[in-house]
Amino acid sequence: MAFRRSLCSGIALPQASSLRAADFRLTDVQIRHLSKMFAMEPHALRRMTFVNVAQTSHRLIAATPVHSCPKCISANSDPKPIMRGQIQGWRITCPVCESPLHGNREPEVPSPFRRHWSSALRGQKLVDNEVERGHRTWARPTDIARLLLMRRLPKTISAHTRLEQFRVLGAILPELDDVVAEKQIILPSPASPVLPLHLRSALLAGVHCGARRTRDARDASRSYFGRKSNPLRPARRRDDRVRSLAQADATAVNLRISAQ
Repeated sequence: MAFRRSLCSGIALPQASSLRAADFRLTDVQIRHLSKMFAMEPHALRRMTFVNVAQTSHRLIAATPVHSCPKCISANSDPKPIMRGQIQGWRITCPVCESPLHGNREPEVPSPFRRHWSSALRGQKLVDNEVERGHRTWARPTDIARLLLMRRLPKTISAHTRLEQFRVLGAILPELDDVVAEKQIILPSPASPVLPLHLRSALLAGVHCGARRTRDARDASRSYFGRKSNPLRPARRRDDRVRSLAQADATAVNLRISAQ
């Protein structure tokens, strides 16, 4: 807490324009200065910030706390400390104790997507591995999340249809369209993909489904085209290639999550 207060007041870094700017753009010289000031290892101080996070993932980090863990934050502490995980806009569970998070900006609303909870946890892990650990995959989970929030045209359009309510995610989880229409929810754009907590599990479940299907399509396409020609490997028959290509098409198109 003293670390963040000092940054905000400009005592430690008078040239920092804001705490968010310091979180994203601390230099090695500034990190060494702060580590000496607070008597801590530079790598530990670096982990308190987001300087190691790719710039393309900054949109998933909220400017202010969007959720909290009731088990990790004492109700008696005043002022309450801001934990690093409170501004990680992709999380649905606490990174410390793994308990479900509570929203800060909206009243406590039960998620209508609880049956997709296990898929959402896998999606959270995929995003967490990319943003926090720099894991590289064939299709980046953060890019999948942005694509899922792009608008789509519904099958039927009437005079009362609000096109901004329909997103690609609704093609994977059809119940999303009903929830958005019933509650009159305005979903964020792909440029700011931090959803309300009770809807976040839907996006994460979609990320997991999209990552799984793109991986299946990749494997099917590799089996069809082959990575390199091998003179010792017998030539593949045409019917085998047709079956592999059909499998690639099926896995690329079939982006629906089965009920769990």
